[in-house]
Amino acid sequence: MEFSIKQETLKEEIGFIQGIIDKKTISPALSSILFQSVSEDKIRVTGSNLEMTMHINMPAQVSEQGTVLVSAKRIFDIARSLDLPEIRFRAEESSWVHVESGNAKFRIASIDVTEYPEVPAETKVGAQLDSNMLLAFIQMTGFAISQEQSRYLLSAAKFLSVNENDGKSQNRRRKLRMVTTDGHRLAMVEKDLEGESSEVGNLDILIPRRALQEIAKICRHENKLGLGEDERHLYFTSENRSLIVRKLVGNFPNYEAVIPKESPFVAEFDSATLRAALRRVSLMADEMSHAVKITLMKNEAVIEAFSQDGEAKEVIPVVYDGEDFTIGFNSQYIQEFLDVVLSVGASKASESSAESVEETEKEIESNKVKVREVAKDGSDEEKGRIRFEFRDSNSQVLMRPLGWKDYNYVYVLMPLRL
Repeated sequence: MEFSIKQETLKEEIGFIQGIIDKKTISPALSSILFQSVSEDKIRVTGSNLEMTMHINMPAQVSEQGTVLVSAKRIFDIARSLDLPEIRFRAEESSWVHVESGNAKFRIASIDVTEYPEVPAETKVGAQLDSNMLLAFIQMTGFAISQEQSRYLLSAAKFLSVNENDGKSQNRRRKLRMVTTDGHRLAMVEKDLEGESSEVGNLDILIPRRALQEIAKICRHENKLGLGEDERHLYFTSENRSLIVRKLVGNFPNYEAVIPKESPFVAEFDSATLRAALRRVSLMADEMSHAVKITLMKNEAVIEAFSQDGEAKEVIPVVYDGEDFTIGFNSQYIQEFLDVVLSVGASKASESSAESVEETEKEIESNKVKVREVAKDGSDEEKGRIRFEFRDSNSQVLMRPLGWKDYNYVYVLMPLRL
């Protein structure tokens, strides 16, 4: 096999596959990349860890057809180190691959191609998804996925289409929904499909956590992403990249039963104000539980943390007119949600500029932020605000950002016993 390729192209695309390659595998073949000639002006590179496989088609000048298997790390390191625009590859029958660029020359040992495992080659495409929407879904839910390998069904996101009656007519709205949970919290986001419903079809799949990370990478470079499935695999495809994921077997928990239907108490915070206060107070929280106590009173909230090393307390404004109420939370769980609200929300949902977010943070530091009155029409006055809906100190709390137009986003968090 012999071909020439652009250095920048090779570096970027091998960077995609690096996330697929299993660095800890004892199999030299699985820590390698498979190069295959497709035509005189195209090659395909493949990386796999058996759970996921990625194929990437790249433009190249192929002078001799063939297939070669080489170390992914070696090729990636070499591609990054070179500064000339073109790289030449030449594979010999003696199991050596020559890589040249200008005066730089490398000789790399190849691996017998027959040692590479059989991986899915053909891709199946059904739905066409907007990449920006899918990336927003992943960012809004991915942080709540379980990290425990033993709970593998919770280490995935449930992605499905939903038909929902609007309650006013016989018309049924079609939505896309993504849900994640780790048993302590749950994140769910929805978006109306509107005119795109015919392209999506009926979906109900589980996407593993590692696959979400790779899908997010592709979404940042593409406008549309194809989605298909068969009995054993999920297929995520763009024009030149294909990610094939082995399906998980089992049932996702009944997440709808966890979401509170009615909550008699409601409190509204400025998101940035709450996040800044939690960051400061949680400096004195217990390092294991990260527990903070929030006491709600009329128009103010007291945030406290205690540990063997000391304590912290801060009072912030809040829109609340109920009875005094105290509840405990893992502060990290709230902060991760607020990080999403203030980053993804600013760019995707609220259409706020980065400058306005920075301005708000500066106001927080100078203690100039004041909580605005609740807007009756749910318009611009609600942007940047977050609502807590709760029943008592032992029941789950539903949190949602206000003023979002494109996404219905909710976060359910179990309280801590104080």
